Amino acid sequence: MTAAVGSVEWRTAVRILAADYTRELRVRYCGQVWEHYTPICEAAAMDLTDELAREPEWPTPAEVEWATRQLAPNPPTTDPEED
Repeated sequence: MTAAVGSVEWRTAVRILAADYTRELRVRYCGQVWEHYTPICEAAAMDLTDELAREPEWPTPAEVEWATRQLAPNPPTTDPEED
């Protein structure tokens, strides 16, 4: 079952997947803060890394699965009379 484009379910699903993807990016790149912001001191880089590592309320795997289903393309319809 997929949500209608622009519906409440659609927007909720987009937000859930955005949060899930953001979590992945944070985990992957938070250790590279100092490389990205070379002018800042080590202590600032450590504090920034700690701040990035804080996890807000991330979506659960079930929420991610629901959101993925909501944003899936509609399954092809088959006309039983064509078979």
